[in-house]
Amino acid sequence: MQMIGNQSSNEDEKTKKILKIGIISIIILVILIIALLGITMYLESQKLKLYVDSTKIAKPEQVVVFDQDSGQMYFQIEAVARQLGYKFYNGGYKKNNEDITECYIENDNEVAGFYQDSNQIYKVDTTKDTLDFENYSTVYPVKSINNKLYVSAEGLKIGMNAIANYAPDNNTVQINSMQSYISAYTSYVVSQGYTGISDDYNNQKAIVNGLIVIVDQNKKLGVIKTDGSTVIGAKYDAIEYMQSTGEFIVTDTKKVGILSDAGQIVIKPQYDSVQLLDKDSRMWLVSLGNKYGVLDKNGNILIYIELDKIGIDTSLYTTDVNLNGRLLYNNFIPAQRDGLWGAYDKTGKLILPFEYKNIGGATATSTDKKGNNVLLIEPIDGIVIEKETVLADGKTKTSKYGLVNSLGNILLQPEYDRIYSVTNEGVTEYYVLQGDNAMKINTTPKTDASGNTNTTNTTNTTNTAADSNTTNTTE
Repeated sequence: MQMIGNQSSNEDEKTKKILKIGIISIIILVILIIALLGITMYLESQKLKLYVDSTKIAKPEQVVVFDQDSGQMYFQIEAVARQLGYKFYNGGYKKNNEDITECYIENDNEVAGFYQDSNQIYKVDTTKDTLDFENYSTVYPVKSINNKLYVSAEGLKIGMNAIANYAPDNNTVQINSMQSYISAYTSYVVSQGYTGISDDYNNQKAIVNGLIVIVDQNKKLGVIKTDGSTVIGAKYDAIEYMQSTGEFIVTDTKKVGILSDAGQIVIKPQYDSVQLLDKDSRMWLVSLGNKYGVLDKNGNILIYIELDKIGIDTSLYTTDVNLNGRLLYNNFIPAQRDGLWGAYDKTGKLILPFEYKNIGGATATSTDKKGNNVLLIEPIDGIVIEKETVLADGKTKTSKYGLVNSLGNILLQPEYDRIYSVTNEGVTEYYVLQGDNAMKINTTPKTDASGNTNTTNTTNTTNTAADSNTTNTTE
């Protein structure tokens, strides 16, 4: 009996040991699982994450990179633009190319364009009748990474009206669109006693710079900061935000002026219209009673308000530069008076007399411009001019074409029947036509001992008038 009791006691001891070992093993396993989960969660938290508004982006490392040299975040233009609702295209806007060293994005209101290794971004308001390019400068250039173009956070803000922020504690990049800010601040604006935020697209862009164009109960417009403080009182009939300068065009009882982003008067509201002529020098194109002139940055008159028109219709031309039809080569301001064209420089000096029928060789409409029209010959700083000439009979009038430069100096006398271009294998050459004789324009500038550029000359070619009509394409 005693042996049986000892055996039973030994079995109980073994069972307790096994249970103890099992419990310890389970505890260790649970600890290991918890530790593994913790490590996994930590490693996951350290992975780069990217959100565009509330959407988490897959493979964020392909969309955002950290540049070691500059310490800046860079964003793949195509991927972010598509996520923000833009269409993406390789090549340049209004250019017939698929060059991967440049690209542009487009929505229903505007276009933004980017160049590899460039600190310049251009934008075009496609809701307006005129095709004017506004250029913006950035501190950090556009980069090409694996044949994709990337832009800095600063360029993202300019080009896509979006703000990017980085949280290092959880390695997360958050991109917020202009629309997300509008949605977030709408109820706040209403709570401040306004009826809402202006629904104009240009006005809404102010919000990425901390400003909100608001509308009150009387349909008057003003500007507040995102903290609710007033910048411009809600007393204007219309307000238009200018992203390029950060200023506001305001309309008060049908008169237009400019206020700064601090609410200070730049140009008193006393004109029929005001447009930005040049961002860098802050020149303004103004009108009164169907006459046009130019003011400087302080509102002083540079060009008297007595002209019929300032600027040309750039939609008639396709060039390799982004045209501002009111300012060519950053100096030449085309103007019309009494039906004839001339030009001023940026100081307000008349550099080309009013004796020309047109600035530019616009022999075709905007729908077939690529086969005919030439405005600029860039290698020689050339601008096409058209002058009406009376033939020997004293009655018949005909147009003759020539070239001037951006200083108003004559490069080619207006004595040619046509100026056109021919592009072969990406190389553009320019020609003048005189009767049946086509002559090539020398686009290699020659300088004298003082560094002055000599007058442009032409050389005879075997091209005929018939050849030029069938082969030329203006780039």
